[in-house]
Amino acid sequence: MAEKPSILEQLHPNPKLEKLRNEELKLKTKMDEAEVKVHQSDHKVTLEENRIETKEKESRAARTHRLCTRAGHIEFLIPETKELTDNQFMEFCDALFSFPGIRAHIERILFETKLKEMN
Repeated sequence: MAEKPSILEQLHPNPKLEKLRNEELKLKTKMDEAEVKVHQSDHKVTLEENRIETKEKESRAARTHRLCTRAGHIEFLIPETKELTDNQFMEFCDALFSFPGIRAHIERILFETKLKEMN
């Protein structure tokens, strides 16, 4: 806050002093406005960072769900796969998907899906 002018200043105002005080007040106002803008900008950055983090978590959760659903279906179709070690299961999958007919079947399904999406 500005100091209360003395009695002498009240009786004989100093125009230069008044001008300097007004300039100081304007600068403090601009500084306050700039601080508000900085705070708002910080808030916007935080919101965007949170949005990105949420999207990444949703993406990971969707991937985990997809993998669990698909692996669960394999175990449903071939219950013996539950007994395999991770390496044995990977060998099984490599062998299964090495058959040309399997890969062609998957490619046909994907092609048909893209055609439906285009129409």
